[in-house]
Amino acid sequence: MAVCQTLPHAAVMAFAFALQRSECDPGLLAELAPPPMQALLALAARILHNPPQTYWDIQRHNRHGARQREHLAGGLDLLHQFCRQDSADAFAAELEAVRHWFGPGAAGYSRTCTRLFNLLNLYQGELPDARSVKPSVLDDAGSRQGSGTAGDHAAGPAGDHR
Repeated sequence: MAVCQTLPHAAVMAFAFALQRSECDPGLLAELAPPPMQALLALAARILHNPPQTYWDIQRHNRHGARQREHLAGGLDLLHQFCRQDSADAFAAELEAVRHWFGPGAAGYSRTCTRLFNLLNLYQGELPDARSVKPSVLDDAGSRQGSGTAGDHAAGPAGDHR
């Protein structure tokens, strides 16, 4: 299904392309990244670690791929339109429509995201060793707690949003 292959890979690659063009320092991003950014950076890095041909085949040779990329572009256009029109109500209504589309499954995905973000917070500022899930590089200053703008949005345990 193109929606399971083409769409998520296109979203991650579009994020990576936009990030590269942002002219932000990758080291600074890694240091300041809240869990959503960390997750997207990890997804982008996984794609970059693999042969480009794999992702080219997924994008180019799936006969329904173009439609999924059009849906992705349309979603970004819709978000841009909400922001241009300063339409918080339309934005909220669209999120509610998506919540309705997810149905009861949204709660399970939300719990999965909480576990993922808790794991990312555990290793914030450290590079985990994928084989052992232990930090391979420790921060001399010890475990980092979120601070500043980016850190204020990092979900901590039991609702601590540092």
